[in-house]
Amino acid sequence: MASLKESEINQLIEDFNKRVNEAHFAHYKTSPYGLVDNTEKQSPNENVIYHLYNDGEITHQKGSWAYLKRSEFPNNVKDEIIITAKKLRNQFVFPKKIEKDVGLSYAILTKEECHKFNMEMKDILENIYSLTGIREYNVLMYNKIF
Repeated sequence: MASLKESEINQLIEDFNKRVNEAHFAHYKTSPYGLVDNTEKQSPNENVIYHLYNDGEITHQKGSWAYLKRSEFPNNVKDEIIITAKKLRNQFVFPKKIEKDVGLSYAILTKEECHKFNMEMKDILENIYSLTGIREYNVLMYNKIF
């Protein structure tokens, strides 16, 4: 992707946020619980829930009745980006807010959507780096491929 002007990057981030939020809310059109299968007979191990955080991290945890009641695990995605600067991270705004950390938010998406949007974040951040010369994120390299 060629280097963009600051106004173009701001528009990219705005459009990106809109697409992530639309993808998150699209899952609620078919179920009031979205991707979390809240039926009593659903096994938490069979309903894995993925979060994409606005710092780029992708996590997963058990769904169904166990959702948000158990551990959340990093997904360890090859080439996953993690934004290290809060100022930059806070430009990405997702629907679910974390009360303990002002500015941290996430979207509940499919595994594939998380990976796709994480790679888009990486492209946007590369453009910011091209414009400013300041790299405020890390690309994590894991052996495990998504």
